[in-house]
Amino acid sequence: SEMCIRDRYQRRVRGCIEGPRKRDTMILLDYNNRILQETIQQKIERAQDTTEKLEPTDVVFADFDGVKFSILSDANKPSLLSISLTWRAYLDCVKYGATDLLKKQYGSLLQGSAQSGFDVTLQLDVANPGSDKELPNKLSLLKRHILAAPFYSLFDAVEKDTKFDMVSLEYRDDEALYLKKIDKESCIVIFSISFKDADDVVFAKVFLQEFQDARKALRGVPAVTYSQKEAPGELKGVKSAERLSQTNGFVSFGLFICFSNSFVF
Repeated sequence: SEMCIRDRYQRRVRGCIEGPRKRDTMILLDYNNRILQETIQQKIERAQDTTEKLEPTDVVFADFDGVKFSILSDANKPSLLSISLTWRAYLDCVKYGATDLLKKQYGSLLQGSAQSGFDVTLQLDVANPGSDKELPNKLSLLKRHILAAPFYSLFDAVEKDTKFDMVSLEYRDDEALYLKKIDKESCIVIFSISFKDADDVVFAKVFLQEFQDARKALRGVPAVTYSQKEAPGELKGVKSAERLSQTNGFVSFGLFICFSNSFVF
C-alpha cells in the first residue's frame, strides 16, 4: 500500500533532502555523456602515441532522452573526428539561442553544416587537440548546452522583465518540458513524466511529497509541486499538456530571480 511504501522510503528521501552524513549515501548523476567523453579521450591519447596506428572511427549511440550521437572519421584522415547529434527538441532549442550558445562554447569546432542525418556537428583533430585537458569533458556536454539555451532565455526575460512566450519542448514521445515566465521576479519549470508502472506513480508521489514537506522547514529553496493525471493551471490550453495529462504526472518547480542568478545550466 501507499502507506507501507511511505514508511519504507520516508527516512531515505528525507536524508537526501536534508543532507546525507556520508557522500556515498547519495547517487550523483553526471549530466555529460560518458561514452562521448571517454571515446574522445581515448582517441586523443592514441593519436599522441606514435607506436600505435590510429584507426578510423564509426561509433553511433543514443541516450535515454532519444538523443542520437555519432563519432565519425574516415581512413583518409582518421584523426579528424566529426562529433554529431540529432534530437527531436533541437530545432525548438535553436529558437531560443542554442546556436549562439554552441558558438560561444565551441568556437571554430562548430561546423557550418551538420553531418547528413544529424542536426549539429563539431569537428576535432585529435592529433592536434590543443592544451585544454578538459576538452573531452567539454565536448561531452554538447546536449547540455543545447538544452540550456531555453533556460538562459527564460531567466534573461525574468531579470529584464521582457516578453517571453512559454516554451514547450516535447523531447520524448510521451514526455515534455515547459518553461513559463510568471512575472518580473519568478518563473516556473514543469516536467511531464510518464510512469509506465503503477508502483512508480506511488514512489513518485511519496518522494516528491517529501520535497514539499521539507520546504516548510527550509528557507530559500524552490517550490515543488506534483500532480498526477492533472496538468497544472499554468498549462491550461496547452494541447500537449492536455494530451499527456491522461497518463502522466507533472512536477513543477517555482523559481524566483535569486535562484536563476545562482543556477548553473
